[in-house]
Amino acid sequence: MGNVHSEIQKAEKAIAENDFDTAKDICIAALKEMDSVTNRSAIKDRLDILVVLSDICKHQDRMFDNINYLRELTKGTHSINDMEMLAKGLIRIGFVFNRMGKRDRAMDKFNEAEELTRNFENQVQYGYALAGKANIYWRTGENPKAIETAKQVMEIGLENGEHPLTAGAANVISSAWFEMGNFDEALKGAMQSVEIYRESGNISDLARA
Repeated sequence: MGNVHSEIQKAEKAIAENDFDTAKDICIAALKEMDSVTNRSAIKDRLDILVVLSDICKHQDRMFDNINYLRELTKGTHSINDMEMLAKGLIRIGFVFNRMGKRDRAMDKFNEAEELTRNFENQVQYGYALAGKANIYWRTGENPKAIETAKQVMEIGLENGEHPLTAGAANVISSAWFEMGNFDEALKGAMQSVEIYRESGNISDLARA
């Protein structure tokens, strides 16, 4: 097997080609070869592989497997004090719980990630933690709160050039206004979301927003 980064690239290429089984096999093989290696660099590589496995599970809608990989990831971050990776893991777990309809558990993860990332120099992960909360507020009918939080997310996304964050926030704002019967504002938010995805060249991602 080549180095870990080349294996990750192979797995990501397989994901892009929708060959998820091959991607998973590459990642599992890489993890097995690293079982006996415990230095900081190897642990970081292991976490990166777990992120890819999480991506595979997301594409295949394997939510329970995704949770297990992400729990392994968050556990591993403590041994090398990687707070950014911990935040990423917490946020991903929150989004999986949200998809499973476990809103309280999802909110717990987003709240934990929010506190962890609040003072990060790079605010993108903080934005994703807030984005998770905004989505839950909308899904539970707290639409004014969803709009207020999503507007914060949009500011962070715009400041950092993070198009998925900005477009997702616009989509939540649109959905919340629609639920409240303000169709003009709902349309404005929807068009803004579409425009952001178009500008980023990722219009196909709108279906997953």
